[in-house]
Amino acid sequence: MAATTPWFMMVRLGTPSIPTASGGSSTPGGAQALAAPSVVDVFENHIFMSGDPNDEAVVAHSAPNDPFAWTTALAGGQLTVGVDVVQIKPFRDQLFVFGPNAIKRLHVDSTGDLCD
Repeated sequence: MAATTPWFMMVRLGTPSIPTASGGSSTPGGAQALAAPSVVDVFENHIFMSGDPNDEAVVAHSAPNDPFAWTTALAGGQLTVGVDVVQIKPFRDQLFVFGPNAIKRLHVDSTGDLCD
């Protein structure tokens, strides 16, 4: 696959390429990527992932409009949401984070920053 093929297309077409902390020019990655996410969704032009057994309360997101970039320099990042994440789902202009006994809500503020 070409380096310009989106990450979600590579996975769908059978060429797994999971984001890693190292990443490269043709593979997704960066320091903010999680090693073993169990839930992934798209919200506000970012890919969100969570459910990593080593960081259960962390939601990581890619840079906007770039599923390959997972660094803070490119606006990727991580949020600690205070619950062990079991699911994430977008609804309208908010991202809901489900834990075993709580539901958290994330949204984008007027400046484009992600808030909880």
